[in-house]
Amino acid sequence: MTADTADAPSVAAALAAPAALGSCTVLATPGGDVTVLSLHGALDLAVAGPLRRALDEACARSAATGHRVVVDVSGVGFVDSTALGALTAAFRDLRRAGGALRLAGAGEQTRLVLRLTNLAGVLGGDAPVGDAAAAIVGATTRR
Repeated sequence: MTADTADAPSVAAALAAPAALGSCTVLATPGGDVTVLSLHGALDLAVAGPLRRALDEACARSAATGHRVVVDVSGVGFVDSTALGALTAAFRDLRRAGGALRLAGAGEQTRLVLRLTNLAGVLGGDAPVGDAAAAIVGATTRR
């Protein structure tokens, strides 16, 4: 997976609202086969709007990568239902476009929330970013 670093600063600048809130920083790295969206901080009601916008932008940018998005949540310490709603909506939208969304690098709290809500099997979360990217490319190529 190659990163197009020329796009990274513009994406970070476009998504300055989450960083300004101080509880969520969003960075998108369009790659050769997968768009990676890295989330950091608490994913809660305070960042629900910026999170939805970031996911929408990642989904739009993923058209060049076959609508494949990996969301790196290794820097996330807290996830609430508003964040889960935004993630599942992005999953649904990408699936309708013939693509996929997987979470990667989930910490203990995030994995617990995913298991309790029965979303672990749908969104993933346990694999590192590289493994999730490889799995998502394999899954969408076989369709």
